Amino acid sequence: MTSSVLAPVPGSVTGLLERVAATGVVPASALAAAPGRVQRRRTAGSRLPAGARVVTRGTRYGNPETAADPRVAVAAYAAHLLATPSLVDAVLRELPGLMLACWCPVEAPCHADVLAAVANAFLPVAATQVIAGNLRCRACPSAAAWLIQGHLNGRASQWVRAWCTSCAVGLAGDPDALAALAYRERSL
Repeated sequence: MTSSVLAPVPGSVTGLLERVAATGVVPASALAAAPGRVQRRRTAGSRLPAGARVVTRGTRYGNPETAADPRVAVAAYAAHLLATPSLVDAVLRELPGLMLACWCPVEAPCHADVLAAVANAFLPVAATQVIAGNLRCRACPSAAAWLIQGHLNGRASQWVRAWCTSCAVGLAGDPDALAALAYRERSL
């Protein structure tokens, strides 16, 4: 039998979840990097947008709490995430950059907002330094400022992507050189 050791939940994520658990409100600044949320519908012909992930009850990310007040349900879900580090780890690995779909109206508080804030806690991350000299933009001569997207608590992986801040074209060069790009955790 093998044991799995999870990385600790990053402090900024823990702080965010504690604030949401106390207030029942996800700060707008925490949702700035999130692609958005859509409401699922049962009407004929309605389809989810491409790349949307369903997070309703019955899925791994569903809210186990039922409450008449949406803020109470959101606060309970944040507390649930605080108590379940393995679920936070899954959110950080599987949901960044995805649009989330739930039955809640888009204008109402929803547990999907908590998921979006946690999943995108490290997106976007501003970086002003390129360490590897072989990284150049495909379309312009800039190599000084990049927008980095990543979420692995300082570890590089296939989930890390980069764009030139001058022209928004993707990174050219060795994919392994992404590990050499300096990026920091976005504060929430």
